[in-house]
Amino acid sequence: MHGTDPHASERPYDGCGKCLLGVRRLSRVKLATSSPERRRGNVLTAAATAGADIIGWADDWEVSGATDPVTRPKLGPWLRDDRGPYDGLVAAAVDRLGRNVVDCLNTGYKMRDEKRMLVTYGHDGAWNLDDPADENCFTMEAWGARMELCAIQRRNRDATVKTRAVGRPKGKPSYGFQYVRKVMGGKTDQVELHPHASEILRNVARRILADPDNVTCGSEAARLNRAGELSPADHLAVLYGKPAGGRPWSPQSLKNIFLSEATLGYLMHRNGPVLGRGRSPRTALRGAVGPGHTRGAQERHPLPKGSLDPPIQPQIPVDHGRLVRESSAACPLARLPACPLARLPACPLVTHGRADTVRIEVRNVARLLEWLHDGGTTLAACTQEQVDAWLTEGPTTRATVRGFLLWTSRRGHSRLLTALVISTYFAARIISKDQR
Repeated sequence: MHGTDPHASERPYDGCGKCLLGVRRLSRVKLATSSPERRRGNVLTAAATAGADIIGWADDWEVSGATDPVTRPKLGPWLRDDRGPYDGLVAAAVDRLGRNVVDCLNTGYKMRDEKRMLVTYGHDGAWNLDDPADENCFTMEAWGARMELCAIQRRNRDATVKTRAVGRPKGKPSYGFQYVRKVMGGKTDQVELHPHASEILRNVARRILADPDNVTCGSEAARLNRAGELSPADHLAVLYGKPAGGRPWSPQSLKNIFLSEATLGYLMHRNGPVLGRGRSPRTALRGAVGPGHTRGAQERHPLPKGSLDPPIQPQIPVDHGRLVRESSAACPLARLPACPLARLPACPLVTHGRADTVRIEVRNVARLLEWLHDGGTTLAACTQEQVDAWLTEGPTTRATVRGFLLWTSRRGHSRLLTALVISTYFAARIISKDQR
């Protein structure tokens, strides 16, 4: 007979039929919490009371109770029989197995069908799901765990709605930003740029914009890994006092950061900006207007101070920037987002390929104006020879400035300037994106 000392029931697997796996799970782990130690003591006590031994631990930290036990990082491989032999499970409570009635019953019936033990702290001995009374008691505890999960989710939803209504962020900060709290553990008072992470993003953006043909998200991700920079996941862990997991940068994560509107400092909800009055995005930061936005857009939703957008804008004169904004406003695709929803056509006019074409055109127009500025000239004094020289120095996509040059020529902002019609290869690439 085993003793009641909880620290005396840990040893390797020996095939005695009572070698159990300790199961622990917590949704949130904080430095001040003592839950892991308390759960460990409960598990050891339950195993000793049932006359069993602990052969290992399946500790799932930062894992929601709504997660299926089979898919948990630590417990899942044991349930799938990928980690070796064991004779059953022991947990601090039924809700540590799962917060869902189906998940708890599936785990319990799996142990019963495979002739394995299932022990929880506070229950007299192992669960016998062949006994109707024990089965009903186990089901009632699983049902209570499910009701508690529903109550937690309802409180979280209400808290999210409230914080979103008052303009406060909820959740984890996006890479490049950090939350500032005046009181430790209190509400988020303001959002600021993280000095180091924001500078990393700005540097990557400058490098890609300076040489987009040779510098890509993939090459930048590899460079950041070689430099030993923390990935977004590890950076967030260290920011909250947790150890880095050694996860590397990936090209897709870097691309997602630059494509996300959270990088502009917008208040986000379900991967989209929260819209305020007039369907304008609400900002999580207070601040002034940044460059690259029209006057009307500035009045509707000013770019927040500290946004990551201004540092990556091309350095072009103010009058040239005005021409870019006016020409962009004249484009039907650019005017479409400003139209009321009721006036939008039923058919999807803006496709991925068309939107990509507009981005490429505006980007090349900015590069042309910056090139003219560096050369000590203006668009009004630019000649066709200078335009041809700029076109021959770079890739064929520079010819997308043709529409801008024709627009400035018709409006009298420049001489009669033009560019060659874009190649069929570029048009085919845009069409293929729409087809995909």
